[in-house]
Amino acid sequence: MYSPIVQFHSDNHQLIEQELEVRASIPLYRKGQSIQVAYYQGKVYPTGTGWKLFYWSVFLLGLAATLYQIYKW
Repeated sequence: MYSPIVQFHSDNHQLIEQELEVRASIPLYRKGQSIQVAYYQGKVYPTGTGWKLFYWSVFLLGLAATLYQIYKW
């Protein structure tokens, strides 16, 4: 599983390098690519429209699968 490592400067100009908790079987980013992240309580979270669409699609697929199983049986 691929897990991106992000590197950024904090508000006090300290260099921080952390691994994202998001993992995939294919690389989500290429080396050197700039992305937007949110750093909150010591963790890094990816941001942007693409991630919102991804999370919503996973949620809706899970909901659809659950409803299908409930009404099919």
